[in-house]
Amino acid sequence: MKKFDIVKLKNDEKYTKNGLKNGFYGVIIDIFPNFFDILFFNDKNQGECIFVSVAKTDVEPDKYQLPKSVEEMLSKNIQKIRELPKNFKPLEIKEYDLVELINDKEEYAKQGIAKGQRGCVMSEYATMDEVLVDFAGIDKDGNFYGNCILVNVNDLKIISN
Repeated sequence: MKKFDIVKLKNDEKYTKNGLKNGFYGVIIDIFPNFFDILFFNDKNQGECIFVSVAKTDVEPDKYQLPKSVEEMLSKNIQKIRELPKNFKPLEIKEYDLVELINDKEEYAKQGIAKGQRGCVMSEYATMDEVLVDFAGIDKDGNFYGNCILVNVNDLKIISN
């Protein structure tokens, strides 16, 4: 395996403290005699990355290759990559959790959603710490209200899970 190869973790026992699991994908950033420095991507929270040293025997190559433009971008940002966290943040909110919006924001208000409204999380996946929440319902007169929108997990309180 060489620098900028895409790899998949195959032995997660040593790396659970980092939030890694078997099958997580990463890109080799640097090569040492017994280990690789790897940029890993969170499969549950797209956009979240960590930088971890992993034994060479704990990863396997993937069939996909990075485009040259991505390799160049990574090359230019090696120092920033090395400063990334070493652990994924656990995503506390799960699919079908009942949640309450605890912060008002303009983007929520544009969708007719306000602090105090309750909704249901519709997916176990997040993108840049945002989850899809269904705030829709039917009022006492049989009228539909609300919307299904992306909400930052920090703006939600779990009511039940």
